Amino acid sequence: MANVLNGYGSQFFPDQNVLARDLNMVGYAQTKAFRDYLKAIIKTPGVVLSDLDTDTALQVTTSDGSTFSVNSGEAIDGEGRVIKVPSATTASGSSGDDPKYRPSLPDRVLLSTGITSAGTYYVNLKYTPLYADTRYDDGGNSFNTRVYDSYIISVDAAKTTEGVTLAQVLVDASGSIEEDASGNGYYNPDNGTRYALYDDRSAFEIEDGRVGSLETLTTSHETDLNEELEKSVGFLYPQEGHAFSSKISRNAQLDRIQLYCNGASGTITLHLFSGSSADPDEMNLLGIVSTSPKVWTTHSMDIPYTIGNTLRFVVAAVSATITECTVSLVYTRR
Repeated sequence: MANVLNGYGSQFFPDQNVLARDLNMVGYAQTKAFRDYLKAIIKTPGVVLSDLDTDTALQVTTSDGSTFSVNSGEAIDGEGRVIKVPSATTASGSSGDDPKYRPSLPDRVLLSTGITSAGTYYVNLKYTPLYADTRYDDGGNSFNTRVYDSYIISVDAAKTTEGVTLAQVLVDASGSIEEDASGNGYYNPDNGTRYALYDDRSAFEIEDGRVGSLETLTTSHETDLNEELEKSVGFLYPQEGHAFSSKISRNAQLDRIQLYCNGASGTITLHLFSGSSADPDEMNLLGIVSTSPKVWTTHSMDIPYTIGNTLRFVVAAVSATITECTVSLVYTRR
């Protein structure tokens, strides 16, 4: 039998002495095959979710600013490793004899940042094996005979290159999460406070997997890339300073912004900002568009957008007679 996985295939024969390394390689080959498959089809590592705006899987929240929590959910890192954070993190059985037994997983709620220096940090999720079921050989040497998928949640000065970054957070010297005045941070409905905790999850995506001739693939992918997509925002009775922030879950080319409004008369002017930080003071102005009632007005841009950056739509000026407006950001994949 050919070595099916980089030399880690197994083939036993009658009367063979099966050693520990033989059985270990069987388990290893199965796990590696699955991870290699996932790694081969990954387009973007990240959180397994349906929609970044509505799905709260692995979203980071805070109840009081002194600690933070991570919602349950699943993610897949760049190596094809599945990171599962369950809703319950205690062991499923009371003893190792339970078929579903596993050691208690790390906690995911009311976690301390552990920071002693004020600044901008990131909440990172990383795959980490959990070892258990210790046994001893005849010489008294101990061995962990079970390896379980597990994780660690950490607050670091940089985004992780090994796992998945979930959030960006601004903390003070005591490690507490600062309050946010920009209107972009996490809003806690229980105490009415908005904290400087910004959603930084990326959505897990796979390649489309289509096969065919080089010409067919090239034509198909060019069509995909040229397809125009829209992100629309509406303001009812807009006032100067009204703002809305959002993200695009892929790298994109920002083509144009289009503005439409209703009202008896007057004009409205809207600004579009973007930046890697959700802080408005650190964002760049990308475009300005103005219009009068019942007229679609377009501002062309042709500007690259990087996944994870924040887009901020701001009403810069508006007449009191304007009753509502809609702005559409048109973009293509890149």
